[in-house]
Amino acid sequence: MMGRANLSSGGKDRAPNQSAKCVIFCHTPRKEYFIKFLQEPYPIESALDHELHDHLNADVVAGTVENKQDAVDWITWTFMYRRISQNPNYYNMAGRTGSHINDFLSELVETTVDDLQRAKCIQTKDEDEMALEPANLGRIAAFYYIKYQTIELFSKSLEDEAIAGKKMKYILEVLSKATEFQEVAIRQGEANMLASLVPQLTYPVSEATGEQASYNTPECKTNILLQCHFNRSRLNPDLRIDQRFIL
Repeated sequence: MMGRANLSSGGKDRAPNQSAKCVIFCHTPRKEYFIKFLQEPYPIESALDHELHDHLNADVVAGTVENKQDAVDWITWTFMYRRISQNPNYYNMAGRTGSHINDFLSELVETTVDDLQRAKCIQTKDEDEMALEPANLGRIAAFYYIKYQTIELFSKSLEDEAIAGKKMKYILEVLSKATEFQEVAIRQGEANMLASLVPQLTYPVSEATGEQASYNTPECKTNILLQCHFNRSRLNPDLRIDQRFIL
């Protein structure tokens, strides 16, 4: 609980109270943990290495990064670069010397570029494959803030000749598998509620193998809630919140 009085006890004509209090209520066995955490906080580490693909793609599209060396130089301006020498084990580095850091950044950029090329987001344009330029799918991903895995999924799935015969049902299945929808949570006991909505759907929900779908997966829930939106089906408040997030 945190609070601060706007005025001192003397009334509205007095100067504002400059003090504030924060009180932590916790289970007794956790008391020492919180005391230690407040007195010796954990260092904050970077998560850039987990999200580097989308950031690098955006900078290639913007023209900030034109080659692999630019990408390495760009990383040296980030918080991650400040932390890798302080805590190399966290970033799976063998050491903290300049040579170790250079090798780590070079390998990180190479791996990231390879993944983005495989997803058809960027392409190299010279013999030594150092220069980088955006591809059409990369521009789309950067403009709409779409993760590179999703763009790769859409690209591969929508080029499939079989889509002609599956149409809307297939498109819904592909859309529901977008990486962004992995954040859709499945609450305890919600699978039965989702299963009860299935009879109202226009298109049956099934796994790629044709077997009955598991209602405990984000993609299945996404598919159901999208169809419920199109059909204007009634939902409880929790599912309506999830549906708004998906939309």
